[in-house]
Amino acid sequence: MFAVPLAGIVAGFEVETALAAETTENPKGVETLWQFGKKESSCIEWGDGCRICRRISQDEIVCSNIGIACQIKEVKCLRKDEASPK
Repeated sequence: MFAVPLAGIVAGFEVETALAAETTENPKGVETLWQFGKKESSCIEWGDGCRICRRISQDEIVCSNIGIACQIKEVKCLRKDEASPK
């Protein structure tokens, strides 16, 4: 009976925490997924070994959620936009 509301609260907290982490400066100096996506406009799919982001349009980016105990690596472009200039 209480599982559904609690799950919504926990899921909402996780999303807010992830967004807050992405919008603040990274103390290790490692580029975040969002920073990489903003900088590399010709890349339409990129990832850090745990999550993958995809550019839906120039202004819209969607990313997968991180798995349990995943070790994040350097962000790399996985697929370039073939229509963009090289």
